[in-house]
Amino acid sequence: MQILQLSTAVPKNEYSTEELMEVFPCKLPEGVKQNILNLGVSKRYIVNHADSPLKSETLMSEADLVDLCLEASKKAIEKASLSIRDIGYFIATYDVNPFLCPGLSQLLIRRLGFNPYIKHVNVQGMACAAFSKALELAENHLAAHPEDFVLLCTSGVNSYWFYNQVQSIKDVMEISQIGLIKDKDKRWMELRKWIAVMEFFLFGDGVASVIVAKDGDGLSVNKIVEVTNLGKRDYLAGYARLTAYNEPFKFGLYSHLDKTIPKLGVKYSSVAVKKLLGKNAENTVKAAK
Repeated sequence: MQILQLSTAVPKNEYSTEELMEVFPCKLPEGVKQNILNLGVSKRYIVNHADSPLKSETLMSEADLVDLCLEASKKAIEKASLSIRDIGYFIATYDVNPFLCPGLSQLLIRRLGFNPYIKHVNVQGMACAAFSKALELAENHLAAHPEDFVLLCTSGVNSYWFYNQVQSIKDVMEISQIGLIKDKDKRWMELRKWIAVMEFFLFGDGVASVIVAKDGDGLSVNKIVEVTNLGKRDYLAGYARLTAYNEPFKFGLYSHLDKTIPKLGVKYSSVAVKKLLGKNAENTVKAAK
């Protein structure tokens, strides 16, 4: 299987870390500001959100998300010297979409120019691990339809989550102070706010689109390894989940980034490399630059 073309798109709105700290809903302590700077993200691109402080409920717009996906996908098709009629399968992967239903692919197929009968699929909830899964789906399709081209669109637009987490935050404590809180519920709430702040400053928005085929000139994909939950509860190291309030039509978001994530990243990468390279893993790692 060959990756023939890769194209990307990012929003036009560019924000530096310093600019975002200035407009954050509350004044951030110096220790929290240093935590943010330690993330190493100097700037990021973020889509527009339909937002009005005068309304108790706001319908977020999917327009910028869809436009970014269109831009990246059209660029990939054009650079591969193909037309939309050459694509036999469309895979859309994403973690956030203001529309819970229908999915992102349903919003894109006619805008891209596909006919209504195009074979397509949504992979929702996994921007981080979506690329390898999408390649696996493409490989399965090409095994049955070797003459087809497959279009993959991976949306990393997740600021809908992280932006709305912090909108009404009134204060944030330094992590050293949070550890001193004896009341468990209060400690978890303060830690939750601190994590929400880190996520807000860590992630930006963007889309990548890929053209894949059975044969052709491009980057060869010879083997795909997916490693999932070596420990049964490893998924809890980093997650986002819905919460419910005791009011009608009210939902919230609970997200978590555990301090074990870097260690797990090394562990999973090591396992994947050994599965991919077998007996050659050790020599390859030593030779890698």
